Amino acid sequence: MSGSGLHEHVLAALTASGVAFEPTPFHGDLRTVAQVADALGLDPARIAKALLVRVDGTTLAVVVLPGNRRLDTEAVATALGAARVEMVGRAEVQSLSGVEPGAVTPLLALVRPELRVLADEALVHFKAVNVSSGSPLLGVTIAPRTLLELTHAATLKLSSAEATH
Repeated sequence: MSGSGLHEHVLAALTASGVAFEPTPFHGDLRTVAQVADALGLDPARIAKALLVRVDGTTLAVVVLPGNRRLDTEAVATALGAARVEMVGRAEVQSLSGVEPGAVTPLLALVRPELRVLADEALVHFKAVNVSSGSPLLGVTIAPRTLLELTHAATLKLSSAEATH
């Protein structure tokens, strides 16, 4: 499935599930947490960034955390019982996930159930977060607990202090 239609499949799956969510169109090409937070008038912590990682060199997973936090790959490796976890490089994101860099979403698990989702425990402290729909032009505002239930995410401490970029 290509990224160009992924967001339509994600929105259809969300609608079919009956959960409360709100599509959030982006005006312009917003690729960073700071850009999305600024455009929506939100604290960057309420932007749920999703990162594609490779586990032990072969398995892909999506890790979702507050936009102001830094991924702790050692914590992810420990949580998965893996020897190594590494971020997938920008050049590989689209070929491996079907979405453009900056548009990775944990909601990908709704259409690719084999994809494991891990979520940082800090996400559950918010009433709502904004997460990519799989398109760089559309986000989804959703309750974090709903997001985690839908994606069957394991919730763990996976991040460290605020990100510097």
